Amino acid sequence: MAKFHGIVGYVKTEEIRPGVWEPVIAEKVYFGEFNRLSKSWQNGAKVNSDIVIRAEVSIVADPYLISHKHNIRYVVIDGTPWEVSSIEPNHPRLILNLGGVYNGKRPGDE
Repeated sequence: MAKFHGIVGYVKTEEIRPGVWEPVIAEKVYFGEFNRLSKSWQNGAKVNSDIVIRAEVSIVADPYLISHKHNIRYVVIDGTPWEVSSIEPNHPRLILNLGGVYNGKRPGDE
């Protein structure tokens, strides 16, 4: 299996002042392994096809990862953030299944 070293992004919606809610983004670096990694193009009613990654990343779960697993939104591979489509607990690891490109905000975005 290939080794993984990358960023896992967490998005949590918090009330920043009464009645105003905004996403708060946190990123942490993790090590793990790729159980599967392939890319394909998804044809649709568009001029250009979307690229989709079929990846399964296995990460050793630390306490932060376990307690915030419901907030995981993306994993960065080679500089591109990919959406997490599902999470499988496999103690002591979490297996993150990835799909299309993540188009949400990241730290540093205006």
